[in-house]
Amino acid sequence: MKFKYSLLALIITLLVSGCNFSNHNEQLVYTGTVESDEVDLKSQITDKINKILVKEGEKVKKGNILIEIDTEALELDYKKLEASLTLSQAKLEDLLSGSRKEEILQAEANLNNIDSLLTNARDEYHYRLENFSRLQELYTQGAISKQQLDDVKAILDRATASVASFEQQSKAAQAQLDLRLNGPTEKQIQMVQSEVDIKEAEIARLKHTIDRGKIISPINGIVKSLNYEEGELVGTGSNIATLTAIDDLWIKIFVPEKMLHKVALGQTIHLSLPSAENDTLTGEITYIASEAEFTPKNVESKENKQEMVFEVKIKIKDHKHPIKPGMLIDVQLDGEL
Repeated sequence: MKFKYSLLALIITLLVSGCNFSNHNEQLVYTGTVESDEVDLKSQITDKINKILVKEGEKVKKGNILIEIDTEALELDYKKLEASLTLSQAKLEDLLSGSRKEEILQAEANLNNIDSLLTNARDEYHYRLENFSRLQELYTQGAISKQQLDDVKAILDRATASVASFEQQSKAAQAQLDLRLNGPTEKQIQMVQSEVDIKEAEIARLKHTIDRGKIISPINGIVKSLNYEEGELVGTGSNIATLTAIDDLWIKIFVPEKMLHKVALGQTIHLSLPSAENDTLTGEITYIASEAEFTPKNVESKENKQEMVFEVKIKIKDHKHPIKPGMLIDVQLDGEL
C-alpha cells in the first residue's frame, strides 16, 4: 500500500512540474495577426471613368496603370493653349529679331490702306449727317413719318461706328509702323515675354492635370476594393480604390511589463507560422509603446487579460511562405521556438 501511495505521489509531482514548464513557455510565446498598410487612391480630377484595368483581389506592381479617367476636354484645352503659345512665341521672336525692310514697307502699306478706308468712312458720315439734318426739318414740317426719320438715323449711326472703327485701326497700324521703324521698347518685350511665360506655365499645369487622369499604383499590393464602375462620374477627392500593401507586413503583440526587458527596438525576433510548420521567419521590432494598457479583448494572447501590457510592433522580414494580412503568427521573445 505504501508503494502505491508513493507511486501516485510521484505521478502527481511529475504532472505538476509539466504544467509549470508549459506555463513558463507560454509566457514567452505570443500570437499576433499579420497587418499591412492600406492606400486609398483618390481622383484628382472630375470626369467619368473610361477604363478599369484591374479586378478586386488582383496583385499589382508599383507604377501599374489601374484606372483611366476621361481627359478629352482637357486635351482639347491643351491643344488650344499650345496654338496660342506658338503665336506668342512668334511675336516675341519678331520683337527680338528686329524689322526687315520688307516688313516696314508692309506696315506702311497697311497704314495707307486703312487711312484710305477711314477717309471714305468720314465722307460717308458727313453725307449721312447732312441727309439726316435735312430730313429732320421735313419731319418737323410733317412731310415724312417718324419711321422714315428713324431709318435714316440708323444709317447715320452705322456710319458713325464705321468711322470710330477705322480710327482705332489707323492708330494700331501707326503704332505697328512706329514699332517697325524704331524697334520695340524694353517694356514691350517684357510684356510679350511675360505672356509667353504665363502660357508655358499654364500648359505645364494642364499637362500635369491630364496625367492625373491615369490612376497609377504607388505600391506593390493587392486591390482590396474598387468603389466605382466604368462610365460613372467621379469628383475630385473621390476614393476610387483601395490597395493593400504586400511589401510592408507586420504583427502586433502585447507584452506584459514583467517581460518587457526581453524586447528592444531593432531587435531581431524569431517567428513561426502555425499553417507552415517548417517555415522559419524573422522579424524586427520597430515600435514599443511608451505607456501600458489593459490587454485588448480581441488580441490572441496567452497572458492574463487583466494584466497591464505594452504594444510591440514587429516588422516581418525574411520568409519563404507567402504571408497575407489576417494570418496568425507566433512570436518567441527569447529567440527559441
